[in-house]
Amino acid sequence: MSGTWTGTNGGVYDINGDGTKILAGTGVGSGLANNSPLESEIQAGVIPHAINFAWTGNASGVFRYPASTTDGHGGGDMQEGMRFQLNPSFNCAGLATKAARVLCVALQQYGMYDGDSGGGGVGFQFQTDDFTDTARAPWQTPGEPSRSGGIYCNAGMCTNTSNFGIPLNQFRLLRTWDGS
Repeated sequence: MSGTWTGTNGGVYDINGDGTKILAGTGVGSGLANNSPLESEIQAGVIPHAINFAWTGNASGVFRYPASTTDGHGGGDMQEGMRFQLNPSFNCAGLATKAARVLCVALQQYGMYDGDSGGGGVGFQFQTDDFTDTARAPWQTPGEPSRSGGIYCNAGMCTNTSNFGIPLNQFRLLRTWDGS
């Protein structure tokens, strides 16, 4: 194969591919595309798509389209494949960091899909596409996105555990997977 490759989330995807990249490590199977925000999107100030998240207590054995399976092991009402939208009246401009503001607007415009079972409440995965990252050596290493002077760090995400300041009680469950 030829072309430009980018490493992310433990997988390698063709940046010129057909758009059906699958989130590596996800529990929902092939129904949900890889909707992780890119460094270049944070830098540009726009994430033009819905975002996948991981949730601690996904129900066991049930899921919604576009998910095609689940790795849920909880007894709650959350199902992988659910799509949520942040209240459009929430004040994104008041958030502390550029990364939080950009993420906030995308969550208002496009929402987020429950794409995996994970620990610690709601978790987002981000991708690196910063070709200036000296730690970037696909396929083995996607880079060090939180390095000092890097795109994510300059946007306010200098650690792997960033608190974006977006309250969960400001989200609503959409009736359908596509928001219609």
